[in-house]
Amino acid sequence: MRTQYLPSGVANSFAGKRDEREARRGRRSDGARALLEGFPVSPVNTHMHADHITGTGRLKGLLPGCKSVISRSSGAKADVLLEPNDQVQFGRHQLRVLPTPGHTEGCVTYVCDEQAIAFTGDALLIRGCGRTDFQGGSATILYKSVHEKIFTLPRNYRLYPAHDYNGRTVTTVAEEEALNPRLSKSLEEFVRIMNNLNLPYPKMIDKAVPANKVCGLYEVEEEKGEQ
Repeated sequence: MRTQYLPSGVANSFAGKRDEREARRGRRSDGARALLEGFPVSPVNTHMHADHITGTGRLKGLLPGCKSVISRSSGAKADVLLEPNDQVQFGRHQLRVLPTPGHTEGCVTYVCDEQAIAFTGDALLIRGCGRTDFQGGSATILYKSVHEKIFTLPRNYRLYPAHDYNGRTVTTVAEEEALNPRLSKSLEEFVRIMNNLNLPYPKMIDKAVPANKVCGLYEVEEEKGEQ
């Protein structure tokens, strides 16, 4: 399941999940509009996905003034292209842009030091990590990103990943350092594990990557043409 987070200046964070099939049928559009109208909204992407199409394009169509955000190193088009150590303001807080490539070349982690939290995308999952066999991925680079950038955060920092398939939404630096079955191993062991996963390519890769290169606007325009 894909997880989306809606940090705001009112609450510390609001974590929202949505079923992909429902989202594609537009069942949540009215609810999303009601929730977000009146607030400046910037969908902040951790990387360019290959297994699903970002909802950024749909949000831009629903909410006037909505701006898409992604790292410049992702290679995607967006209204705002982030550089390492840039700050993303939301309410009274800021997200610090921490480059964590390896799953893809353009992966970043967003860190809110005031709240002791980080949004790790697919770089670090709960007891796992993103695959490293396409989109410029590298097992060696991912291992170094996690160990040098994420595991060096304070051990109590809560980590929110982009995916989980067991209903979990949060872990900590300390937990993953000790319990992650891949990333708690040596670099050599980790590379061997990742090189032997032999995973099939994502079913949606041929559609998702072109759409996500323009932050989901490709899919929205395609749907308009079918109406």
